[in-house]
Amino acid sequence: MNNCSYSVTALVLAGGKSSRMGQDKALISWEGIPMLTRVTQTAATCCQQVYIMTPWPSRYRAVVSECCQFLEESNPGQGPLAALAQGFTQISGKSSSDWILLLACDLPCLQTRLIQTWISHLNELAPETKALVPQQQGRWEPLCGFYRLGAQPNLQHFIQQGGRSFQVWLSQLPAKPLPVGITEAKMLFNCNTPEDLPPCKISTLD
Repeated sequence: MNNCSYSVTALVLAGGKSSRMGQDKALISWEGIPMLTRVTQTAATCCQQVYIMTPWPSRYRAVVSECCQFLEESNPGQGPLAALAQGFTQISGKSSSDWILLLACDLPCLQTRLIQTWISHLNELAPETKALVPQQQGRWEPLCGFYRLGAQPNLQHFIQQGGRSFQVWLSQLPAKPLPVGITEAKMLFNCNTPEDLPPCKISTLD
């Protein structure tokens, strides 16, 4: 699966309102496959376990493998940082993983080989490093990044102090950036609006 000595669990976020898209992004098909299906399939090739954090498990059960487990998001609408905090809490009680690979559900271009390469870098990190996250043009790409389970207390404190921004939290955290070139930038493409979706490739799963 990968050459990392650490255990990595995937956490896929599927709790957004998709307000700019106008319909549920997780269920929009990209090249005939719902985006949530694509993301979880890639995650399953790279990680020991795949969890899906969402307020609506019943909405998505039909489009993901039975191997995926759902974590029901409480207080939805608080943003992805709060969802990660909930994921930390729930996964720590279910898994002995060292790292979480956090993924948004709207990343249709994920590449297994590149993610596995990134996972292999986890072995090289100092114990105090709490995150390994792509960074381009000075901004983190937090919804395709790795977070050590040991970052949980830091995140809880940040949120308790009113923090909601991934960019701010990562700037305060011992985090290492992953360089982003042309290939990585293409993989990190995410769909936010109908204009992001090539009409010839897109259909909607009712």
